[in-house]
Amino acid sequence: MLCMYCRQDGNRYARIILPGRNFNISLAGAQGPLCGPIRQATSNPEWELTETELLNSYSVDPLTHALIIDRESRRSDDNVSLYRLKHIWGYSKDGWTPLALELEGLYIGEALPHTETKQAFTMPIGRESHVYEFRHLRDCAFEGSHVTGTLLFEDAFHSLMSRINRKRQNIDKLRPIGFA
Repeated sequence: MLCMYCRQDGNRYARIILPGRNFNISLAGAQGPLCGPIRQATSNPEWELTETELLNSYSVDPLTHALIIDRESRRSDDNVSLYRLKHIWGYSKDGWTPLALELEGLYIGEALPHTETKQAFTMPIGRESHVYEFRHLRDCAFEGSHVTGTLLFEDAFHSLMSRINRKRQNIDKLRPIGFA
């Protein structure tokens, strides 16, 4: 489940409902921010969206908001997996789009502190900052409701990994993934 959070004070974030939406917001679909780049990828299949661009697409301030994925939405606060969405790379061709998502692990299969809930919590510092998830879309909608992986043909895989590594080296100042 993907939700919008707003900074309340300091590093404390609370889940909010955007006007005209539910708690759970979508990246895909006609109203989602992914459809624009997918439809514009006719001459070049490669595209990407930064966290700032994603948040701007929902008309919120990127300095005070975050998109948080709750991977254990049906579980209680004693075992949560919350990830901040930081970047998306896409490769749109022939009606399908494999995606690479860069996430920041906030709480990974662990209990929240007793004063915290999934609805309002203090953003932890120094957590697992580079977690990658791969998904795919058909046209502008997620295929099926339980997609956990995708098949990546060589051109799409090369495109996604090259751009992930470019960001890791140039922006994050980390070494590239996949090289000895």
